Amino acid sequence: MSIIISEKGGERRDFKPVPAGTHLAVCTMLIDVGLQPGFENGPPQRKVYIGFEVPAERVEFTDKNGAKVEGPSRIGRFYTASFNEKATLRHHLAAWRGRDFTPAELKGFDLFNILGKSCLINVTHKTTDTKVYANIQAIMALPKGTKGSDPEGALIMYPDESNPKALELVPEWLQQKIAAQINPVPPTPVQAAKTGTDDFADDEIPF
Repeated sequence: MSIIISEKGGERRDFKPVPAGTHLAVCTMLIDVGLQPGFENGPPQRKVYIGFEVPAERVEFTDKNGAKVEGPSRIGRFYTASFNEKATLRHHLAAWRGRDFTPAELKGFDLFNILGKSCLINVTHKTTDTKVYANIQAIMALPKGTKGSDPEGALIMYPDESNPKALELVPEWLQQKIAAQINPVPPTPVQAAKTGTDDFADDEIPF
């Protein structure tokens, strides 16, 4: 199964926001939550959630068996599933890979390609009367020569044709978003578009 983006269009974890600043991160979650209500009465938009582990920031949480374990902090962001020239998703991924997408890729890019890949994320904080919210403000490529991180947890993707129980791996709050989508239609698997000719060697582009 793929999440194709085109130009047109079970743990209990204690809350601890990722500190503000720049962090090495690895993408471990990619969830298509479907068509969601628009912001401030705007038109509905298809949304995807991209989640990351931040290995240098540790948290303690309770696993499904009730045991206390330590693991990396996690953070994520919802994006409109669009690769038009103004789309935040396109800008963030282009900065991550170090170049913009080719015309061929803009016709259909398989978003699942980013799973397991490392990057730098810039995190900012927004404080309310009761909480501190950590937000991904930007995503960047790793500096040349910097080694990425291997994911500590499972890579979670939805939908996943190869795993009929894929939805059970999705955090409950995201399952609720998926269930609440407007006019749910099962995505059709499509092969990712091939990269066009450019001035970069393939091994210099993370995805």
